[in-house]
Amino acid sequence: MSPGEGHFNLLGDPVEQADLCRAHDPMINAAALRGTTLYIAYGNGELRPFDIGPDNPTGPGEREYGIESAAFVKRLHELKIPVTVYAYGPGTQTTPYMVRDLHVSFPLVLKVLGL
Repeated sequence: MSPGEGHFNLLGDPVEQADLCRAHDPMINAAALRGTTLYIAYGNGELRPFDIGPDNPTGPGEREYGIESAAFVKRLHELKIPVTVYAYGPGTQTTPYMVRDLHVSFPLVLKVLGL
């Protein structure tokens, strides 16, 4: 499922704004990323170990992000576009995971910047 489909409509209304959705859909436009250094980190939406407290981001959205991320990585591989992937299994898109992902990706960021 692309970001413009389903209940998310992250790129706008998929019917009324179909051109906008297509123009910004990463699955459709993946080939344009050739030559870009890519790092993709994602969890599968299961709560662990940083997801403690009343504000846990449970629900179909968190699981869908993992499914969509895996599909995007598959598309990049089909196009033979290099990508560094950190698919860490259980986890969500919350600050503790993003901080950890930043630490894991930082050496790649430094390399791209020539530092």
